[in-house]
Amino acid sequence: MDAIGIVAEFNPFHEGHSYLIKKTREKFPDSVIVAVMSGNFVQRGEAAFEDKWSRSLSAVKQGVDLVVQLPTRFSNGSSYFFAHGAMEILTSLNIATVAFGSESGDTDRLRKIADFLAEHFDDLNKYAATRTRQGVSFPKAREEYLERNFKCSDDIEGFKNFTFPPNEILGIDYMIAGTIVGYGGDFFSVKRSGEGHSESASRIRKEYYSKNPEEERRYEDTLYKFILGKLSTSLVEKTERKLFKNSCFVEEELLNRALNRWRYTGNLAELEDELVSKSHTRARVRRFLISYILGNAGLSKEELLSSNVIYPLAFNDKGAAYLKFVKDMGTSSLEFLNKISPRSIELDSDGSDGESSTYSGEIIAMEEVVATDMYNLLRGKDSYMFSEYVKRPGKI
Repeated sequence: MDAIGIVAEFNPFHEGHSYLIKKTREKFPDSVIVAVMSGNFVQRGEAAFEDKWSRSLSAVKQGVDLVVQLPTRFSNGSSYFFAHGAMEILTSLNIATVAFGSESGDTDRLRKIADFLAEHFDDLNKYAATRTRQGVSFPKAREEYLERNFKCSDDIEGFKNFTFPPNEILGIDYMIAGTIVGYGGDFFSVKRSGEGHSESASRIRKEYYSKNPEEERRYEDTLYKFILGKLSTSLVEKTERKLFKNSCFVEEELLNRALNRWRYTGNLAELEDELVSKSHTRARVRRFLISYILGNAGLSKEELLSSNVIYPLAFNDKGAAYLKFVKDMGTSSLEFLNKISPRSIELDSDGSDGESSTYSGEIIAMEEVVATDMYNLLRGKDSYMFSEYVKRPGKI
């Protein structure tokens, strides 16, 4: 039973997603389509436009067979962590091919770039670290590195006019992450038609909030109060700073500015403006603020990558059968998170990892309880009916 993987946020679900699913289904008509989807917080560093339960059901209604969640620790991270977490899940689910949208649709070209970056991974990170200290953002530093090194190699005649739009870079990140986690399958790039993903999703959100401005104001005001509450009660001196010494979400410079400048701000936008700089993009600042109120901003790279699970959110009969098929094979390196309740966490695994695996699953489960509770408070949703303890995977 072959399965095709898609990584998405569906924030919200739109025609671009439908197009990707349609083209994937045309290419692989008999395969199961599995989507790894961000939870209630997305890579933009904000609460999702719709809750994860609604978005996953929309995806299944539109042709996906199974939706599993990308845990919040990954979905609220940089593209490196986002891609790493997603590819680890897809690899564990025995996915044969990962499909993604891109501006060029040229899978071979993207594969060559990904192979180059994977081969020079350490060198790239050293270069990027130097440039970020000089006030350059990581995305810009990576683009510089590719321009200076990749385009100068002997076999890049066809890449002289290559640019680095966001969907291309994300696809490349999937490929790099696949190499790191040991993914042995293929990739399939679908050339985007019409609006890009971010433009289309942003337009939908913008149009909605233009008609419902009070909802956006409520969200921003509530988030701002949560952040200030956290900052005002933090240990401002050495203890608080030590917690973030090896954090993959924030550097000490950014934390210091947040602790020292929050009193001079009057709303969320002003707080972000205090923290944004040449080396800290607005999206990066927002991811830090979200991780800060969720309590996981101090995670080191090793700690963040140490835990992951397969957490089903929605499926149809075909998706349910595939989920059972993978469980019965007993080859998954990750546990299946089936149910969270106030008294217990229900996990399935083949037992290969023993107690450490169970501990990993429990960590993710508790993080999702906190993330969903925070999401419900920010979005004004019922804290009981939409909690992890009550909601269950949707069936179409």
